[in-house]
This record gives sequence, C-alpha cells and structure tokens, in this order.
Amino acid sequence: MLSMRSWLALSLIGATIVTLAGCGDDPAPPGPDVTPIDPASQPDELCRALAISGANSEGAPPPASSGAAPQFIAVQASASVTADNTLYLPFGYSSSVEIIGLYISVAGAQNYWDVDLAGAGTRGTKVIPIGIPAEVLPGDFELTYQLHDAAGSVSTAGVLPTSVVPSAAGNGGPITFARVEGSDGLTVRTYALGSSSGRVSLAWETYDVPDRIDIRAGGKWVKSTGTLLDQLGAPPILDCSDAASADGFVGRSGTFSFDLDPTLPGIVDIYVSGCMNGGTAWYFELSFVPTETDSPLPACPCTLGEIALDVVDAAGGRWVDETALTLQNYHPGASRDIRWVPPANSSDRRGQQCTYDENGRLITSGLGAGTLDQVSPGVDMLGHYASDVRPWSTRSCVEYYAEWPTDNRNGCLDNPRAPFAHMAVMTRDMPCPEIRDFIGVIRDSRFATPALRNYVLGSSGPPSAETIRRDLLTIIENESSAHGYLRPVVHAYRNMGGQ
Repeated sequence: MLSMRSWLALSLIGATIVTLAGCGDDPAPPGPDVTPIDPASQPDELCRALAISGANSEGAPPPASSGAAPQFIAVQASASVTADNTLYLPFGYSSSVEIIGLYISVAGAQNYWDVDLAGAGTRGTKVIPIGIPAEVLPGDFELTYQLHDAAGSVSTAGVLPTSVVPSAAGNGGPITFARVEGSDGLTVRTYALGSSSGRVSLAWETYDVPDRIDIRAGGKWVKSTGTLLDQLGAPPILDCSDAASADGFVGRSGTFSFDLDPTLPGIVDIYVSGCMNGGTAWYFELSFVPTETDSPLPACPCTLGEIALDVVDAAGGRWVDETALTLQNYHPGASRDIRWVPPANSSDRRGQQCTYDENGRLITSGLGAGTLDQVSPGVDMLGHYASDVRPWSTRSCVEYYAEWPTDNRNGCLDNPRAPFAHMAVMTRDMPCPEIRDFIGVIRDSRFATPALRNYVLGSSGPPSAETIRRDLLTIIENESSAHGYLRPVVHAYRNMGGQ
C-alpha cells in the first residue's frame, strides 16, 4: 500500500506531488510504547504526529491577509483514510505573487506545519501527501491549510473534513465486505485478509462521471482501471473537467479478480480517485474466498513449541531440526530451521521448510522465511541442491518465492525477516543472494544515509527515486569495491534508472 513506508516522489497527471519521509509499516495496531491519539479530542497531538515534509511550529497558523492574497481555485470536499496510510491533500491555486509555502494544521491545534512550495509559481495544482500514523484512532477531524506567497500574504484557510476509518479484517473464511460509497477526492480503504492464499474480487461502479480505481495487494500495485502504477507511483487526482480524457478515469461498472500471493502480507488497499468539482459518485464491494488446499505437506506450526521433532507422523514423515551455521546465508534473520521430511518410500519427494525467529515464532515472509522443498534434503541431498538451492542462487528472487512459496496456511501472525517486496523496483531481477548482500551493504555502509538505510531495512517509506539514486551513487563512489562488495548496489542503481 502507500502506507507510512511508501512515500512518493513522482509527478501526477496535471499536478505536482510534494515528497515526504515517514515511518511505519503495513496497517498494524500501535506498539505497546505508543499512546493512541483520538483525532476528535486531541488536535495538538494529532497535528504533531502527522508525517509531513516541512517544519512544525508552536502556535496557531498566521492569520489570513486582508488585502491581495493567494486563492484556492479547486479543493477536495472531504477525505477518508485508514490509519498507517497516506492522506492526499490536492488543491488548485492562483496568486499574483509567487507561492512559496503552505501552512497545514488541525482545527483546534496550537501547532502547525510549513511546507516548502518554492518553485510553485503563481498558478497550478499541488498534491501534498500526509502520513496518518498507526496510533491514530478512528474518528473525525478537520485539516486546515493556507497558502503564503513571497510578499508575505496568507490565503483564507481551506478546510478538509477528514475521517479516519478502521481497517476491515477477514474472518478466515469466505467473506463479502460491506459496500463502500463515495464521491470526489481520494478515498482509501484497507482490508487485512491474512497471509493465506485466495481469490480477491472487487465489483465497482463509477456511473457517468469518470473516476479511477487502483488496487494494491501485499505492497504491490496489481489492478487498475488505467495504466498499472509502478512501485513508487501514486493515484492521480484530477478535476472532473480534465478526467474524461485522462488515463484510468472511467464512467462504467466492472469487476477485478486476482489471486492473493501467500508469500506477501495479506493486505489489500483500494484507492478510488473521485474527480473533483463534478458531482461524481461511485461504489465498490470487495469479497475474498480462501484457497482450499489438499496439499499432502503439513502446514508450518506458528510456534516452535508446537513441533514434535523426530516423531513419525500419520503420513509417515517427520519434523527434523536442520539448523546449521550456514542458515544466515540462506535465511537471514532466522534462528531455527525446521523441515518436514517425507517417508523414504514416498513417490512425492517434496518437503516443507519452516524457519523461526529468536522467540520461536514462525517467520512468514522475507528472505528469512522458509520455502517449499521441491526435493527434500532428507531424501536426496544432490537432488535438493539441483532443484532448490541452485534456483535460489540464479532465479529472480521474486519468481523463486512465487514458485517455492513460504507456507502460512495456519494464518500465523505476520512476522517478516529481511523483507524485500517493498523494494520491487530496485531488486526486481535480482536473485536472492544478491538481495541479501544488498541489504547487508546498505545496513553496514557508513556512506548510507539514514533515509536509505531505514527504507531498505523496511522501517520507513522510500525517499524519492532521485534521492535513492543519489544515495546509491554516493555509496558506489566512496565505498570499497573489493570482492564484488558493490555489485548489488550498482545493480540496484541501474534498476532505479542510474547510468
């Protein structure tokens, strides 16, 4: 999703998006050390917690000027978003003097943000991404915003009524969620379907006035009424007068269906870009049917303590502990490597690999997660190398984890180690060992910026594509190149468009 770790830096159709850096992950409840924020009664705390690219100051925003001042010529009427996600603030503006910034606050707060809009000129459209932290509770608030120009004049405040709504969660079985309806502006809804595989279907209707729908699943854009967005892309927001001929803005009904990737977090985000100032309306309805599986392989237990090692089960197989010193080479972040070995006389030579963290919890995604054994090493070690280990070293890691999937049929709590799905642009054609080495270089290099390091390690959203290229180039130019140390960094730099 475009969550708190998915900040963007690309131009939108007819608009400019202002980049920011935030923190967080896919939707999740706040941690034990985080104090929840009620948006309706804690405007000061909410305003300070917003992730905005700018400086926060105490006090109320400057008052509107009495004389000539900038004006908003197009605004969004309302917004709806889930916590740990991105709220987009779009607006059109006109001014006789060059615009230099935007004040943003929460109604009732005694602090505000100043966003640098240098280069905005005197007329145009902007889209400001605003991160809504995971600790914000469901509720309503008003976002206020004012332009200011080079002459010191301040516009009348625009007001965006905003609702923070809870994510919807699946129940482990087939489910059709409540219909969502809306109008203009960007609406975001998040569905936590779990890590199990299954079929997702979205029925939608945008009526006569065109709107755009984009779907993100497991951190990847997967469906759209227009051109599929890339990993660092953002849904466009347009005036209805411009939407009729714009990519992806349609006025009709339709259905999207796709399979949920069990190797990725089971989070689906629906983005509806309702065109502005045209009286648009739309609705969608999402359903999910888990995949029924008759796999003879046992599912990975959620905790290490559930496994009876070296005990022959009803199928004639057994669980064995194969933790070795080389575990970190193949599954960084894992502490234990447990495999299910089929019976020696079985015609099915496949096995199951489950890896566990230092607390005995199943690792559910990332390089640290276990994968299916096409040939169990307990049956044929040479066959295992040819069918499992060698492809891990040579195939695209994305393809490898699709064909050698991580098992989480028990629906264990999401527990990634060495995640890489969020870096799909940088690592799209890298084999798993190269991604492992890339993560290690960025983690350890003294030339890696905190923004790049935190993004690669999965603890914050991405800087802009330009910033990523610049930071990678700095490492390439300054870090030791001995023993191929920089090879994965150069590969990532080229994947990001570097020359």
